[in-house]
Amino acid sequence: MLEEIGDAIEGVFTGGRKDAESGPSPTPSPSASRSASEGAGDTASDAVEDAAGTASEAAGKAGDDAGKAVEDAGDTVGDTADEAADKAAEAAQEAAGATPSATASPSASAGVDPEDCPVATDAEGGVDNTVPLPDDPWYLDASSLLLKGASYKGVVEVRTANGTTKKVLKYVISGGTDIGDLHQTVKDDQSGKTYHVQAAKGSTSTIRGGDTVMYTESISGNLLGLIPITFDPEHPPPLDIPLIYFTNVKVVQAAQFGGNLHVPGLRQYVTD
Repeated sequence: MLEEIGDAIEGVFTGGRKDAESGPSPTPSPSASRSASEGAGDTASDAVEDAAGTASEAAGKAGDDAGKAVEDAGDTVGDTADEAADKAAEAAQEAAGATPSATASPSASAGVDPEDCPVATDAEGGVDNTVPLPDDPWYLDASSLLLKGASYKGVVEVRTANGTTKKVLKYVISGGTDIGDLHQTVKDDQSGKTYHVQAAKGSTSTIRGGDTVMYTESISGNLLGLIPITFDPEHPPPLDIPLIYFTNVKVVQAAQFGGNLHVPGLRQYVTD
């Protein structure tokens, strides 16, 4: 399923085209040649007999001559002159019989289980944060979430104030964030209270002014406004795309750094 989602997302940003490219076939370099004539016979008949030597003797001599030419030029082609001759012969045969390779066409996507989905990257690093994060996450509920200039950095480990570590998705947002109907909450287990930060109904809150680093425990909603899905360290994103859009989104955020948050009609309150 996620592979289909990945293909669908990629189709949106590439116009539904995948161009397979194949580089040009390497052009074989001309083989070095060297002619040597040693010990010519005293007569024309002797020269004819020398030229009419067996094929194996001629091949061996050509290999020796090629090896000497390569050594004189200062190039190491193989361990022995015979290997150099063999490689030169093979290159010539390949050049003579080479045909243009066909361009591969993209294969159609087949339905797969979400657990088998490829991911943009599932690389896991060491502890990523230098400043300890809060022990408890905060929560975002919004009608929409737009991340511009997004770069998914993979699954990383973060350390909290009490010394424990946990895995999160790391994003760096360089182009700004738009949040429709922002409603952030933090639960205080000790007091049993929930603290709310809420924007005016129908408003769009923004984050601007530099890169924003997001350590996300999970993000769920309708991807592209269409596809219900959840991303978390066990189910990372299938593609690293620079523009991410969710509707009816819920985010569990371990921490967030950078940028300036503007909340129109901000209201703060506490509930039990």
